[in-house]
Amino acid sequence: GGGAKAVGGAAAGGLAPEAANFATGFAAKGVFAGPFFAATIKKFAAFGFVAPCGPCNVEDAENTGMCQPAGTCGGQVVGDCDEYGAASSKLECCKEVIQCGQTIRNGSYISYFQNPSFPESDKGTLPCNIKVEIMKNVCQLRLDFLEFELPAPEADGKCSSKNSMVIMAPQMPLGVLGRTKNNGGLCGLNTGQHMYIPVVQGEQVQLVTTLEGYGRVPINRANLAYDTSNAYKWNIMITQIDCGPETSSYRYDALVDATPGCFTGLKAPEGCLQYFTEPYDKISSFNFDGFSKIAPNQDYAICIRPNTDYFQGLTIRSNVFKMPVGGHDSKVCGSGVEIVNKQTSKDCCLDPSSSYLGYTAYQPYSKAKYEQKAYRRYWCGEHLGPEEQISGGGSIIKVFTGENYKCTYDPVGFEIEYKVDIGH
Repeated sequence: GGGAKAVGGAAAGGLAPEAANFATGFAAKGVFAGPFFAATIKKFAAFGFVAPCGPCNVEDAENTGMCQPAGTCGGQVVGDCDEYGAASSKLECCKEVIQCGQTIRNGSYISYFQNPSFPESDKGTLPCNIKVEIMKNVCQLRLDFLEFELPAPEADGKCSSKNSMVIMAPQMPLGVLGRTKNNGGLCGLNTGQHMYIPVVQGEQVQLVTTLEGYGRVPINRANLAYDTSNAYKWNIMITQIDCGPETSSYRYDALVDATPGCFTGLKAPEGCLQYFTEPYDKISSFNFDGFSKIAPNQDYAICIRPNTDYFQGLTIRSNVFKMPVGGHDSKVCGSGVEIVNKQTSKDCCLDPSSSYLGYTAYQPYSKAKYEQKAYRRYWCGEHLGPEEQISGGGSIIKVFTGENYKCTYDPVGFEIEYKVDIGH
């Protein structure tokens, strides 16, 4: 073994070095990083980690495992744990990698789902499906897309049924992106994305991947070109979040104070598909590559809970913002500057064909009255308001996309950055 670090052994009132490593070990990949997660690990450390909830090798985002008794690992042994099990028995750091056709079960809080040749890419036809069996007391799955490069969406923004990954969850009958099961799933580039899926014990969540061996794969978001080899790859970290005994309150604060559940502190507020806890971060639409259209028929929430008592709101700035408009919004609201559709006397962006980010913030009332600010709730068109930057007091961003829109610009979705505003 290579001396893998397990989290535990914190002195009273302090955070053990191993726990600190766990809290910050994913910083390079943007997974689980930050003080919010650190507080969770400190809670675990106070109780002392024992199998089956003993994360190890946490400095390496692609090789994190769980401490298990020596000789019982059914996956890859990636080191030894510094902690010991019952009767001082040796524990090994066990990483579970799920292959096509397999099921995650039997106490697997952390697992990896990878393409067969990972870390290399694959080519050719590949049907690859897995199931995640939900354990006792688990209320959420968190999926972290450490790497995700599939063929780009079709011309209408939807993923082809022959080149996509579809996530089927019983608690989300309209699909993980909302509105309809037919919004195409995931494809293109989603490296660095994450999502939460509500679950209950005994359910099975399925990841259904279908690849026909054709379809151009975007190289990256900076280089708006295609990989002519049609190669694809993915590496998805799947975490089951234990919300505590069924008799416990499901209110977050009560769980943290009363229950050392496995990864309880990662739990997102109810109804949040994505959950950010850093004071600043970058957020993009799913399948975003800078040139493919955003997928239609989405309806989900992005929640931001910064680790501060002095939260005043958010400042949001766009790097890329091109949300489609349609119907009665087409002629008036496409610029992204207008608040009200003068043809309908309703807010811009609310035609059923249009798409928007929902966030209550200020923008200048008009060019003629630039110093006067007006509230605006819906943001669509090819600019995030006249300044490409907005500020408001909320912590939830709503994403909604329509269909059958017609734009004079390429509606590629959004890539935005937020900053938490604080005060006393």
